[in-house]
Amino acid sequence: MNKYKNEDFLKGQIMDQNRHLFIYGYPTEQRTIFLKSLEKEYPIKADDVSPMGIYLEDYGIPKIEITNKELTPGRLDIITDEYLSLSIISKILKQMILQDNINVEERLRDLLRLINKYNKLNKYPNANNIRELINLLEESKRMYLSFLKTHAEEGSIENIFDNIPIPFLEATSTVEKIKKSIDNNSYVGLIINHNKSIISSSERAINNLIGGRINSDISVKLASDPNDWETYLTQNNQFIQAIHDYSYVELDDSYKKWRR
Repeated sequence: MNKYKNEDFLKGQIMDQNRHLFIYGYPTEQRTIFLKSLEKEYPIKADDVSPMGIYLEDYGIPKIEITNKELTPGRLDIITDEYLSLSIISKILKQMILQDNINVEERLRDLLRLINKYNKLNKYPNANNIRELINLLEESKRMYLSFLKTHAEEGSIENIFDNIPIPFLEATSTVEKIKKSIDNNSYVGLIINHNKSIISSSERAINNLIGGRINSDISVKLASDPNDWETYLTQNNQFIQAIHDYSYVELDDSYKKWRR
């Protein structure tokens, strides 16, 4: 497998700054391997100041046609925003379990208690440990996705939030709590390899992170062919702007060709 020129330099450009980034490159296997390597080379560390790489496989809801009038843009945005947040926290917790040097259950005891008390619906049993919490997060994602597919064309959505185990979980504040729990004063480098079709609302949910002042906790590293990211609008219909909100890194000549 070919490597990019100056890969070590590119890795530093991407991960050693907390500014949000668009990483422009052709959607090849080479890009996938390179981005996944960032997660391995920037692991989650306790009592440290180094950035933490998280490669997010499940970053959006697959593209489906929404014709149900009850699924207004505002309601759909809530669902896709929560789906993204659940994905982020679930993946971070999964990676933390894999780290031998972090006593996950002890470090995250307060976080587990808070989510059980304030974020989980009472009709579901409490998560007794981090693995059980991950299961609840993943089940919540599955239910959101199943609901959308079932109700894309018709059906009432009035009771959707009454049935999701963890219906609401704000990603940035939860990441901040996780960082404090493990005494890491850096940020999560959220690596998104955009290689599949997702609904526009999911793209806007990611743009919300890029347009927000959250990069001290979550720094989005979004890799895409320049032609493949369909909107730069947030859920508030504001444009994210390179001069204020993000920089970009070029892996190959795709951006130069796109600009011509």
